[in-house]
Amino acid sequence: MSNCKMSPSKKVLRLYKSSGIRTISGVLSANIFNQSISFIIIFLATKLLKVSDFASFAIAMSITMLWALFLDFGLSTTIVRKFNNLGNENKSREFLSLSYSWKLMVFLLNIIISFPITKVSIYFFPILQGYESLIYISYLSGGLLSLWMTVRAIEQAQKNFTNFKKYTFIYGFLRLIFISLILIVDKFEVNYVFLTLYALPLFLLLSFDVVKNRGLMKVFRKADWKEFLTVGFSYSKWVALSGLFFMLLSRLPQFTLGASSSEKEVALYSSAITFVVVFSLLNDTIRTVIMPDITIIKTNEQRKVYTAKLLKFLPFVVGLGFIIIAIISVMIYFLLDEVYKESIPVFWIIGLAHVMLIYIGLFNILIHSYGVPKLNAINNLVRLLVLIVLLIVIPKSAISVSVTYAIVVVLGELNLLFKIRRLG
Repeated sequence: MSNCKMSPSKKVLRLYKSSGIRTISGVLSANIFNQSISFIIIFLATKLLKVSDFASFAIAMSITMLWALFLDFGLSTTIVRKFNNLGNENKSREFLSLSYSWKLMVFLLNIIISFPITKVSIYFFPILQGYESLIYISYLSGGLLSLWMTVRAIEQAQKNFTNFKKYTFIYGFLRLIFISLILIVDKFEVNYVFLTLYALPLFLLLSFDVVKNRGLMKVFRKADWKEFLTVGFSYSKWVALSGLFFMLLSRLPQFTLGASSSEKEVALYSSAITFVVVFSLLNDTIRTVIMPDITIIKTNEQRKVYTAKLLKFLPFVVGLGFIIIAIISVMIYFLLDEVYKESIPVFWIIGLAHVMLIYIGLFNILIHSYGVPKLNAINNLVRLLVLIVLLIVIPKSAISVSVTYAIVVVLGELNLLFKIRRLG
């Protein structure tokens, strides 16, 4: 009968075929595979490396992420917004070409400046003494990761999610191959393990990409670089500051423990934030798919439709968050060494905070619809300054810094939500 109710299975199939869910699931599957290999590598590092080696390994990962954000300087997010808002197809294509050429130059410069920056880092963090090669590799990896972010952003801007998925899968396969080789030849040392995470697979992928996309660099000599820098960085500077401040929020407690606490406390906090990457994976996947559409939302009516849809997902996000926290807690308890079991309460605290951040953040992404990234940058700066002050006065333990971090980031995200609502 035509008026009979649709079965639950047909509803799910219909939802999958529409509204971008299929795209999200495809990108998510690629990201899950890649990050699962990363997770396995980090898990093996907790099992097979000494506590002191893992503490330095974890700090090196933080350096790579922060340095990649610094070198990117918000350009990857700006690429997605500007490509959809320049109003001229030729200008949009030229912007992609200039962005690509610019990041290649930044990467080459990074190879040189990583030497002195490594020396400075070791001077300020005595815990890194004896790990000079690891820290230099982490800065090189940051340069490669920054270029990788731009390549993926170019695909994202054009909604070329097929390539996005393909290269993400290949990234994961290369990681798997390299870590397998290290285990086979019995060379599970901190430098080799870190190379498998970023430098080796990214170098191969980006070398192929440079050859494939050499046409993107044809505008290198005849382009209007002044206009590119003015248009691009007028927006990206705020995205960059916002991203750097936000990344520092989770890494600052780690650096604080590294400078004034024991290797064990650093390892406990580092272990917890390593597992929190599961939430970042889900968050990044959703944002990757919806960002191009967010940037073309212009009216308050369109924004109201978007927020109304998000409200329906609250039970799903909360329920999924608790399930993930429970599963990972069991994994930590049964699979990691005794010393890391103490990180479970730390993971609970940070994990719950990130569940709230994911949901509230999906409302706050509308900041790119309004085109006011400065608001987010200022909000994150205030959060960072508050966290710095609190970290000075609180006891230097993994539990205390994680509680402080969780409270600051969640209250800050709510503050941003209220400010964005006033814009409408």
